[in-house]
Amino acid sequence: MARVPTAPLPTERNAPAPVVFRSSEGVTPDAFGAAEARATERMGQQISQQADVLADRAIRMQQEDNIAEAKRVDVEFTTAMRVRQQEFMETSQNDTVQGYDKALEDIEELRRSALSGISNPRVLEMATNQFHSRTETAFNSMAVHVAAERNANADAMGDALIDLGNSAALANPGNEDVLAAARQTILDEFADKAERGGWGPEQVESEVLAATTNLHTKMIDALLETDPGAAAQYFADHKDEIDGVYHADLQEKLRVIIERTEAQDTTDRIMEQGWDLETALAYVRENFKGTLEDSIVKRIKEQFGEELNTTAQEAVDGLMATGMSKEEALEAVMVQYEGQLENTMLQMVSNRYAAKERIADDKRKELHRLAGRHM
Repeated sequence: MARVPTAPLPTERNAPAPVVFRSSEGVTPDAFGAAEARATERMGQQISQQADVLADRAIRMQQEDNIAEAKRVDVEFTTAMRVRQQEFMETSQNDTVQGYDKALEDIEELRRSALSGISNPRVLEMATNQFHSRTETAFNSMAVHVAAERNANADAMGDALIDLGNSAALANPGNEDVLAAARQTILDEFADKAERGGWGPEQVESEVLAATTNLHTKMIDALLETDPGAAAQYFADHKDEIDGVYHADLQEKLRVIIERTEAQDTTDRIMEQGWDLETALAYVRENFKGTLEDSIVKRIKEQFGEELNTTAQEAVDGLMATGMSKEEALEAVMVQYEGQLENTMLQMVSNRYAAKERIADDKRKELHRLAGRHM
């Protein structure tokens, strides 16, 4: 096999580049890209901070939106609740008692309805807490109102029972059983009032005395119209149940009316005797004294005056019907009558003819006026 000649291996090699020594003094990290790294780092921090700010802002905005929404539903609910609450607070007595449960149910339904329309859990939580506070305040106020009106209603019913008892007693004066029932009603009802109101013994005694005073004074007034003597006896029998401040006035009223009744009865008996005025007055002055005497004398004079006027009036009417002249009528009176009757009739005749003359004179003037208009 033929051999291929080969060239001899070279004996020279490439020498490596010589290393030049440089000192590290004066060389900064920037030479190795540190500035660019820091800039990148700062940019990353800024981006991160901006992201945090945006996230915080978004959270705050959401919180503000939640609060605003919670306030909105709170205002709507509270407004509707207060309208219904005010309707209830304006009721009284039995209407309050009967309407209390319905008012509570209505407000609770308003609360449920308002909460059911909230989808945001956080808003729902805030609204629930706020609604609870609102309704608790409203319910407390309504409970105070219903308690007061329940007492007022009970008091009104008690007063009505007392009035019924009093009316029955006044319609049956002298009926001791009806009167006793009326008094017992007063005692029973004021005992109930005292328990409801927490009254002390002194207040109970004062209120009962006022109620019995009212009953007894009305009974006395009723009896005075029909039987003053019975009224006086009633006062004596029930004086202890009438407030002392009224005793003097009642006694004076009884005295006046009893005296007035006695004076009228005595006057009627005297007038039935057919005596003349002087005889009647002499009898009174001999048998009666003081204010009773004065009252009888006054009544007798009034009745004699009324009878005198009636007699004189009838006599003058008869004279005027005859067509007498004024002078003739006056003469007839002086001839036929005497004393106070004569004087009264003379005055009546003069007045009658004076009136006739005025009428006649007015007619003459009217005729003269009419005649003048046609001339």
